[in-house]
Amino acid sequence: MGYRKFANSNTATVACNLAPQYVLEHTTKPIALSPGSVAKPKKTRVVPDFAQVLQYVQTSSNGSHIRDIQKVVLLVENKPKIRRKELLDGESPFDDSSDQVRKQAAYAFVADPSLRAIGTILAFGARWKYVEIDRPQNTVLNTWVETGDKMYGRRKQPLIEVVPEELRRLSVLKDNFFELLDPEGLSARAFEIIARRIKIREREIWNL
Repeated sequence: MGYRKFANSNTATVACNLAPQYVLEHTTKPIALSPGSVAKPKKTRVVPDFAQVLQYVQTSSNGSHIRDIQKVVLLVENKPKIRRKELLDGESPFDDSSDQVRKQAAYAFVADPSLRAIGTILAFGARWKYVEIDRPQNTVLNTWVETGDKMYGRRKQPLIEVVPEELRRLSVLKDNFFELLDPEGLSARAFEIIARRIKIREREIWNL
């Protein structure tokens, strides 16, 4: 989904670019271990395969920058094509791999306090699924970005994934996924819906 899907996204003030291997970082706050002793901040990161990045630059009359905004509005994670045996067995690979996508979303929320919701696409070859995650409470995000993969018996708080109703109605396949270049053009229509939802969420930047 590039400039064709995002009208008015390649102007002097607004750009919407697809960035490969986009790095999302989180740095923990210093913790006092004892009087005069402070633990060093720890930096962790996740790297989605692709990120849709919305950029906005506000300039003054003389051309100098007044405000710069950069937001990650969509995450994309690509996996190998699903094996035929898995398809015949009726297994859903989306459930097993969604933890990775949820973690990426958590880092995006922590990196941008203004981000209220984010879309994610998880793809296995030509088969892909889109979900949206609303911003959870900070205590929920902390279990994803500060504890890492070692929870020491603690349970990660859920990040709720929702398939928009428009896509549920459009998809004719189990788990609400789509196939790229399907004969009916359902994927193309789905991408149009996704682009429209992103533009509505970030309409202030697009001046819609």
